[in-house]
Parts: sequence; C-alpha cells; structure tokens
Amino acid sequence: MLGHRRPRDPYTAHTDLLSWKKYWIPFVAFMGTKLWLPDATAGCGQSCLRREVFLLCAFFMWVHQHMKPRSRQNTQARPSSAMNVVGSMRRTQGRAGITLVSSKLLGLALKGMERRYVEVHGPDALKPERKNPYSKADIEALRALSYGFNVGGRIFDWEAAYFVAWEAAFALTRFEGLRKAEVT
Repeated sequence: MLGHRRPRDPYTAHTDLLSWKKYWIPFVAFMGTKLWLPDATAGCGQSCLRREVFLLCAFFMWVHQHMKPRSRQNTQARPSSAMNVVGSMRRTQGRAGITLVSSKLLGLALKGMERRYVEVHGPDALKPERKNPYSKADIEALRALSYGFNVGGRIFDWEAAYFVAWEAAFALTRFEGLRKAEVT
C-alpha cells in the first residue's frame, strides 16, 4: 500500500487503534467532521489549516474531559495522558499517509491545562507516583531476620554466598536510590 508506514513496535499500532476507536471515532461523530483529516502538504488553504489546528486542540480537550483517571485516587486524568491519545491519533493518520498540521497551539493548550490541573489538584499532582527506595529501616529489618527458616527453597543463613549477595543487592538499591521495579 502506497504511503503505508509500519510501526516500529506492533504493540504501538494496536494501542493506537484502540485509542482511535475509543476516542477519535466518537469525537468526529460528535463534531460532525470527517474521520480522515486532509493532508497538510496537499495544498490545503489557510482556513483549512486553522480548522485542523482547532480540531486537534478541541480533540485534546474533549479527550481530557472524557478520559478516566488511571487510579481511583485521582479524580481526573492527567493532561499528558490526553496528549498521548492525540499523538496516537496523529500516528494512525500518519500510517495512512496523511501528514497533519504542526501545531504550537496544541503545546500551549497542554501547558495551560497542566497549570489548571496543578491549581485544582495541588503542586504534587503531576509528579509520577512511584514507590520509594528501600530505607535504612528496611535494610535493618532484613538484617534482623533469624537463621534457619526457609526462603524460596533455601535455608536462611547470612553467611551463605546467596544471602551475602542478596544483602549486597538490597544495600546497593538503598544507596543508589533504586526501586524494586528498577532492579527486577
């Protein structure tokens, strides 16, 4: 197929298609516009380009309004999550050989929505929610384990090479600030 680009990762194409179905198709039905946007390089006039920029910004705000937050603790999805959906739609259009307009206005909309999100949800609202690294108390609690019980089919003994390496790994994670997800 002419103009068809294969994604680097097939999973990306799959998730892009899911976003397309979940957000883009309902949005164009709501707006009463075409599913496929005109190619920006095909000589579309200024009014056409302005319309496409408006549609991208409206789509971004519409997605943010309709998107469910990632966790139950949050009452609203992050603006960057909605921007990811816009990027997904752009990639899908790009795979069909359509070049969309470049929009600085979309970046400004993201900054404005992030500012508003912080005003409503607090200064730490956009910080990623990660587990903390192991603390000194965690390492000391490990050191306080008694000898002789079964740990994954091995008899616990701090003198055994396996558990010396285990202790070193935990100490390294503490001093380097690594989290469990970064080690495993």
